[in-house]
Amino acid sequence: MNAGAKKATGSLLLFMHADSKLTKKSFVRMKKRMTPTETAGGAFSLQIESEKTSLKVISLLATWRAKYLNIVYGDQAIFVRNDIFQKMGGFSPLPICEDLDFFRRLGQQGEIILLKEKTHTSARRWKKEGILYTTLRNITIGSLFLLGFSPQTLSKWYSAIR
Repeated sequence: MNAGAKKATGSLLLFMHADSKLTKKSFVRMKKRMTPTETAGGAFSLQIESEKTSLKVISLLATWRAKYLNIVYGDQAIFVRNDIFQKMGGFSPLPICEDLDFFRRLGQQGEIILLKEKTHTSARRWKKEGILYTTLRNITIGSLFLLGFSPQTLSKWYSAIR
């Protein structure tokens, strides 16, 4: 992400997971909300692409978590002003939870927003690993990271699926 940001020439950076997508409407809304305000950055609401009720509930709870606790994961497509990103030194070189770390630090740079427009994220990990297991693992890793546990240790609990 840092390498991509170094090559970027725009004033606004958008970081999305490879298995996520935005609608044109969502992208336009982000640009409109970030121009010409002094907002530091933000993220989108989450929609896991599935008709399963449990994944719809998880999407709603993730959006609630982001809105009220300012805890955002990368699957919510984080956006930031390029100058703020550079001032922050970009993403920390962590093996996991670099998105949580970044968004918490972003909140110290000024106003952050959560758009009601959604980023659409694949449900493949939940389908492959199980909805309950994946959700509990994600909550556990995120919570332990925020409590100060080592990202190197926590990364052992999260397998890379490509």
